[in-house]
Amino acid sequence: MLTPEYPHGQKVVVKVFTLVGDIVAAHKASGFKSHSANRFCSWCEVNASDQHKLKLGCPCTKGKVLEAANHWKDTLSEFSREKVAIRPGVPWSELNWLPYWDPVLNLCQRQRLEVFKDQRTDNEEKSLHKNLEFNDETYFALLKYLKQSHPDLCDYSMLPNLDNSLLLRKLAKKLKSINWLTGLKLSMEAPKDFVKFKSGLNEQFGRIRSILDLSDPKIHSGPLIVLEEYELVKNREKDFKQVEMFLNGLEVAHMAPTQQLVFVAVSDALGSAAYLQLPAWSLGSRNISFLL
Repeated sequence: MLTPEYPHGQKVVVKVFTLVGDIVAAHKASGFKSHSANRFCSWCEVNASDQHKLKLGCPCTKGKVLEAANHWKDTLSEFSREKVAIRPGVPWSELNWLPYWDPVLNLCQRQRLEVFKDQRTDNEEKSLHKNLEFNDETYFALLKYLKQSHPDLCDYSMLPNLDNSLLLRKLAKKLKSINWLTGLKLSMEAPKDFVKFKSGLNEQFGRIRSILDLSDPKIHSGPLIVLEEYELVKNREKDFKQVEMFLNGLEVAHMAPTQQLVFVAVSDALGSAAYLQLPAWSLGSRNISFLL
């Protein structure tokens, strides 16, 4: 195994606990020189000479770290390797052979975020077991929606960020239903999972995919409803006035999913639209029919 101390190789036994229990050993095994290098920080590219300026550097990326590590590996002499490693602070690590290894994500970012875990109270720890972890599509759609009211809201994984930064975490408490003070009742289960909501001056429909409580009043107070949006489709194949009379005044609506997620605050939800869903072509339309 090639290491900065043994550039010609040394037979070693690798144990995983060195990457978990010792920060210095973790940085060393992952290919960072840390405090002894000009770029002492494994999270960003700030130089040691600029520490007194208290300015944040550009975030490190997997590509730049691996490029610097390969430059060290391709340098032959031990003296030259030491000079090469001092500037970027990244010598070679055998872990770089792994195709899935991302030193910035798998070590630096994860290590940084886990620091906050020890600061949670017992009650907060218990509530985490009820939380829902977003997939990337939902997370970034939610971030875009919340940025409309909080332009300074940041992606939690972007580095570096200040201690007082407003971050959107990738966890939220998942609710099965809502019984709001205004009498609004919504649920993940039919038939109260189909919602009519305000969008500007218009009324739209959507099917509930999640009901979230972000548990951070600075970002959003009250539950947030994640809907799969449906749009009304104009039917040109048949006049349904007689059909609606036959159905004793029930409204027939033809809708199609837009394949888009929309986020609706409880204050914008007009209520659940009691419905009966009919298969396509039930009433002469290729779109899904709803009796509202």
